[in-house]
Amino acid sequence: MKQSTFLIFFIFTFFLLQCGGSKLEEGDQQYAQGNYTKALNSYMSYKNDNPHDKSINPRIALSYMNKGKELYAKTHNIETFSGNFEKANNFLGEGFTLPDHKLQYSELLYELAHTYKVTKPQNEIQKEQYFNNSLDFLALSLEANDNNQKADSLLSLIYDENFQKMFEKGTTFYNRAKKERNNPDLYLSAERYLTKAVEFDPGNEEAEKYLNSARKQTLGILQSNYPLSFCVPNFKQKANFVFIDFTIQNFSTEAIIFEMDKLEITSDAGEIFKVDLKKTTELEKAFIDKTKLQPRKRVDGQIVFSLAPATKIESLSYNYNDETVFTKYFP
Repeated sequence: MKQSTFLIFFIFTFFLLQCGGSKLEEGDQQYAQGNYTKALNSYMSYKNDNPHDKSINPRIALSYMNKGKELYAKTHNIETFSGNFEKANNFLGEGFTLPDHKLQYSELLYELAHTYKVTKPQNEIQKEQYFNNSLDFLALSLEANDNNQKADSLLSLIYDENFQKMFEKGTTFYNRAKKERNNPDLYLSAERYLTKAVEFDPGNEEAEKYLNSARKQTLGILQSNYPLSFCVPNFKQKANFVFIDFTIQNFSTEAIIFEMDKLEITSDAGEIFKVDLKKTTELEKAFIDKTKLQPRKRVDGQIVFSLAPATKIESLSYNYNDETVFTKYFP
């Protein structure tokens, strides 16, 4: 009796193991045939029976992405593709162990990026989202496979197309600003578009020259940004110090405490410098730490930073909170 019970238990256990294995093989066959929904069901069944087998996760992820691609081809609803990508992402914490899986992932990311590029957005906000998603997914595609020529070519095409658009808009605003001297907002628009142009083509000398000229003008412009904004009407770099004329205004309806420790200079080499409080207090018009900025009120003063000799300043930033940083760029 004991032997019969043991034999039945052994056969049952063996059957379960074989069943688990067959589900994996079944899923692989269905995946190879392009039956991604069935493959996904088989893989999930295998995963339920083998929860500690991490090798199944990339198969599930790729099945979700292929399913999304297939649904988009039928419905032209981009959310079917992106939604399945989000589901796939839940199974990619361990990455890929098989090179072929990683290559497939790169190809599917390229397809998703291309989908965002060719899908017509419904409004300007969505247009910006689709554009950024295209860039993000192409970057991920090339990260998975830096030899993905299609992803590389599409990324280059997007950069070329958008560089020209951003550069032309930026130079148009800049030239208008020179003529309409009573409209400083034109310089701000020029800076915004030229910054984008330089991001798309960092080595373009003409774009960098225009951007530098625009920043000479915008550095001293006080924008009406909520909750506050600052500008640098003038500055002087001498020896180990930079003396900054600093103007800040509270554009909110509540008082704000200005904290000097949140203000910092970043050099073009990525170095961070804080305000030299001791040197600042020696100035005739020193900006006082913990200044209370009343609603709608503007405050002027001078601030000093200690820098290494010949430091090239890239920007001055105020870290208002963990999510909000206000920045002015130097020419």
